[in-house]
Amino acid sequence: MNCIKNKIIPMVELHDVTGSTDPARLKAMGDFWAGKASFFNNTNFNGVNIKKHILINLANEWGTWQTANNKNTVWRDAVINAIKPMRDAGITTTIVIDAVGYGQDIDDAYNIRTYAKDIQRVDNGYLGGPNNSTQKANLLFSIHMYCEWRKGGDNIAIVNTIKSSGIPVIVGEFGYQHATDGSCDIDEQAILDICQSGGVGWLAWSQKGNGGGVEYLDLCHDWACTSLSNWGNTVVNGRNGTKTAVECAVFSNTNCTSSCTTPAPVVTASLTYCQNSPSTALTATGTALKWYTEATAGTASTSAPVPSTAVAGISYYYVSQTLNGCEGPRAAIVVNVNPLPAIESYMSVNGSAWKAQGEATLCEGGSLGIGPHPYDVSTGWSWTGPGGFTSSLREITFTDIKPAQSGTYNVSYTDANSCRSSLSIPVTVQAKPTIIFTLPSDNSVITTNPADIDIEVSVTGNNINNVQFLNGTTLLGQDASAPYRFIWINVANGSYSITARATDANNCNNSETVSFTVNNVITSLEEGGYSNKSICYPNPFHHRFTISPGAEIEFAIMDVMGNVKEQGIASSKVQVGESLIPGIYFLKIINSEENMIKIIKE
Repeated sequence: MNCIKNKIIPMVELHDVTGSTDPARLKAMGDFWAGKASFFNNTNFNGVNIKKHILINLANEWGTWQTANNKNTVWRDAVINAIKPMRDAGITTTIVIDAVGYGQDIDDAYNIRTYAKDIQRVDNGYLGGPNNSTQKANLLFSIHMYCEWRKGGDNIAIVNTIKSSGIPVIVGEFGYQHATDGSCDIDEQAILDICQSGGVGWLAWSQKGNGGGVEYLDLCHDWACTSLSNWGNTVVNGRNGTKTAVECAVFSNTNCTSSCTTPAPVVTASLTYCQNSPSTALTATGTALKWYTEATAGTASTSAPVPSTAVAGISYYYVSQTLNGCEGPRAAIVVNVNPLPAIESYMSVNGSAWKAQGEATLCEGGSLGIGPHPYDVSTGWSWTGPGGFTSSLREITFTDIKPAQSGTYNVSYTDANSCRSSLSIPVTVQAKPTIIFTLPSDNSVITTNPADIDIEVSVTGNNINNVQFLNGTTLLGQDASAPYRFIWINVANGSYSITARATDANNCNNSETVSFTVNNVITSLEEGGYSNKSICYPNPFHHRFTISPGAEIEFAIMDVMGNVKEQGIASSKVQVGESLIPGIYFLKIINSEENMIKIIKE
């Protein structure tokens, strides 16, 4: 009562839960103050307007250093829960919230900077406003500057930054030291000067009654304050001390009412963008618009802001209008910038396991799968690529891939927020070597005796490392330089398919096959004891062949299994073989010795 009558704003507070970490005890403080609502809402208590001229400190220094160091939402949530019964009871006056960590917070008031706006927005809702604004919130955050804020400790000037960010703040307690050994030497003059420069209020601790070794914090030598201590002299008479203070404006407005009825301008309350997408200036319908980045305080601009989309997240903008010189309340605009979806390329090359891979190089004829992540989303994909390639599938596959399919494959993904990201994936397909057999000719018949076969290929490609010559899976030989050649010595009669496999510097390979028949035909026999010759011709033959003996012979024609197909006796020319089907046969001539001639019917 006396404070208010002397134009001093009192702040009521209790030390019941100092250093407690129990949210229930903080809630009990809120319940206690709520029980005094009839007093705090009184506008004429013995002629004094209590409601207009009082601050309520929720609780002195709730939360320990550990609570502050945890840097989590425990303090935030406990405060939000504790002030609710006060607002529910109709208390609309300013509630003072001490910082966590015995009122000092940690790391330049980390918890206030991080969580105060969350508390403001909830209080805004308690007082009838939207939960995405702080316009109606009526909270004052208090930092106690002792050892945490000693010389060389936390940055005192952060209080001005906090205020500029739209968080009402005071230095609710401070001293010039807090340890007799000098370990907590506090720069009290810096606190006074910095608060003065930023328009931040402060309360020095304390007039009288300190004990427990901190009596040096008494500002006065007695309760009547007939004389000041050195500490008190600094606070009262020093630079930017209390003698420079002016009367609180609330005492000059006896009605505590305003004739301003200007409404907030009409706005689109919520806008959504994708990260890095173009944005346009915000709009509002009203007169003499003023734009802000804070719900309260802050510097106005007459130019509508253009929201930045460089960083994903939620931003708040505020706009008011002025009619007849009266600036009305601010309307809130919430701008939500959705993050771009992340695309990561995964590949399977030639049937290998899928792995994160941003590009691929493979040989012609190989296989390639590209399946970007997010892998569990099947819609929203779009592909373009070489040769007019397009697809709307997430996973694309190529089999027997060709060099013409080399190039950059561009994939785009549009997520549920219609935000789109793109990724370019280079693919290189190396041409495989080209092989042409120059020797022998395909399907040729080799009749030389002995059958030494010259096998030669012409190969073009990217730095050929080696050419192998194989009979089935048996390696006959190899050559690493052109002309690529191998001579197969003394080849037995039969039909053959020889494969040439060329490998280049990229480890790309290709194979070609040539087929031929070796037929070391005995076309003339000189029989022991005889001067005459037995001759068979033509060989190979199509319909029949002629046996022309020099003397009477006995003959038999057998297949490769030894089955006799024709036989007889001839003393002069005789034509045989017409009944044989195409294939390889043996003509057995019997005279003084046995001779075997290989014959072929085509």
